[in-house]
Amino acid sequence: MKLILTKSRDMSAASFRLLLGICFLFLLQACKNDPFEVSLDSVDSKVEVKRFDQAFFDCDRKNPDTCIFTLKSEFSPFFQQGDRRFWRLQRNDSLLNSLSRKAKTIEDQFEDALELAVDVLKRYKYYYPKAPNHTVYTYLSPLDFEFPLFIADSLVFIALDQYLSSTSTFYASRPSYQSFRKDSKFISLDLAEELARMHNLRNQDTRDLLSDMIYEGKLVYMSRALEPYRSENDYLRYSKEDWEFCMANEADIWSYLIEQNLLFSSDEDVKRRLILPAPFSKFYLPIDAESPGEIGRWVGYRIICSLMENEDMSLQEMMQLKDARWILKNARYKP
Repeated sequence: MKLILTKSRDMSAASFRLLLGICFLFLLQACKNDPFEVSLDSVDSKVEVKRFDQAFFDCDRKNPDTCIFTLKSEFSPFFQQGDRRFWRLQRNDSLLNSLSRKAKTIEDQFEDALELAVDVLKRYKYYYPKAPNHTVYTYLSPLDFEFPLFIADSLVFIALDQYLSSTSTFYASRPSYQSFRKDSKFISLDLAEELARMHNLRNQDTRDLLSDMIYEGKLVYMSRALEPYRSENDYLRYSKEDWEFCMANEADIWSYLIEQNLLFSSDEDVKRRLILPAPFSKFYLPIDAESPGEIGRWVGYRIICSLMENEDMSLQEMMQLKDARWILKNARYKP
C-alpha cells in the first residue's frame, strides 16, 4: 500500500510540474504575440509635470500680485499675454475658484491620472525616439470644452476642470454621452490620441466614410499601443454595455454598411450619423436607441486590428498608410 501511495504522489508531482511547464509556455507565447508588450528599459524619456493650477490658486486671493509674478519663470507659457490686472481678475474669478476647490477634492485621482500620462509619453518615446522630452502643464481653463488637452511642440497642456468626473454638476448642462468622457481616467487616453493624431496620415483626396473610419480606427489603435493596460471599451469611450452591443452585432453592422452602399459614400450626413460623437448611431432601424455613438469609429478600429494581425508591419508603418481601400483589402476583415 505504501509503495502505491508513494508512486501516486510521485506521479502527481511530475504531472504538476508538467502542467506548470505547459502553462509557462502558453504565457510566454502569449507575451510574444502581444503587439503591445514592449520593453521600455532602454527608453530615454524625461517628463516633467508642472502644476500651474495648484501654484496659481495657492497665491493669496486678496494680494495676488507679488505671488503671481514669482511664477513667471517656472510657468512662462502662461504669461505670454496678460498684465497684472488680468491675472488679478483671474485669481478672483468666482468660477475658477469654484473649479479649483472641486479639483482639490479629487487630487488623488489627478495624481494617478498624471502618472499614467507620464507613462504614455514614455511609451511614445519608445515608438518615436526622436520625439522631444515633454513638459506637462496642468491648469484650469475655465470650462473650455473645445480644448481639454492640447500639445504645442514639447509642451502638453491639460485643463483639469475638463476631468472632474462624469457626475460633476459643472457638466450638468451637457448631454450624458459627453459628460461620460469627463472623468480623470480619460486624461491619459486623450493625451495618447492627440499624440497619435500627429502621426496619422490620410489621403486628403478621398473623404468617404471608409476613409474616415480607417483614420479614426488608426487613432484608437495607436492610443491602445500607448496605453495598453485597460479595458478595450475605454479606447472608444464606451461603457462595457456599449462594447458588448458592438461585439454582439458586429456582423450585422458590417452587413448594413455594405448593403446600404455606405462605405464609399461622401455624404456628410452619413458621417455625422456614424462617426461623430452622439448619444447613439443612426441606422434608422429599431436598434438605434441601443447602439452607442461613433460606431463607424469602432468598425475602423476593428479593421485596423485585423490588418495588424494579418500584416507584418510596425505601428509606425501602419500610421503612415493613406489608402483606406488597400487597408480594407489587406486587413481581410470578416466579422
